[in-house]
Amino acid sequence: MQTLTPTEQERYRRQMMLPGFGEASQQRLKNATVLVTGVGGLGGTAALYLAVAGVGRLILLRGGELRLDDMNRQILMTDDWVGQPRVFKAKETLLNINPDIKIDAICEYVHPNNVDELVQSADVTLDCAHNFAERDLLNAACVRWGKPMVEAAMNDMEAYLTTIVPGLTPCLSCIFPEKPDWDKRGFGVLGCSLRGR
Repeated sequence: MQTLTPTEQERYRRQMMLPGFGEASQQRLKNATVLVTGVGGLGGTAALYLAVAGVGRLILLRGGELRLDDMNRQILMTDDWVGQPRVFKAKETLLNINPDIKIDAICEYVHPNNVDELVQSADVTLDCAHNFAERDLLNAACVRWGKPMVEAAMNDMEAYLTTIVPGLTPCLSCIFPEKPDWDKRGFGVLGCSLRGR
């Protein structure tokens, strides 16, 4: 169990002032590992707030390069990064905001050969992937290993968010027995809609 440094005591002072939160809760955040998949408009925003809250270790997972048509919702990216792997820029930006955390950036998508190791490495998984193939793999691994998963998505002007706790709540396949046919490049999205809900 890592204790809070004097810098962290000051950085998170106002969080620790919250009733019922305190230093013990901040300590739990520092010692937590969160896997964030699909580090884009949704996953990048989630990673940002996890980083500033003081989650001690983030595992960022996203294959592919940043595209110009991604930029209307990519709060961790800069225009000069277009064409490069977005997950590395996400790590750089987050460490510039909070150098007291650890970040593993992995330029891959979720697939059968990496999903179990990734899920086992984390305390919680945030599923922000753009397709149900990845979502289903994560869901099955989280159920298999008894790890909670926060499931979130957006499409056009709609968004949803739910928490899946194996053994206590329905899993993703229970919620979506028939999978929506999402085209990762074929849906409109307003960037501020992710942060406004």
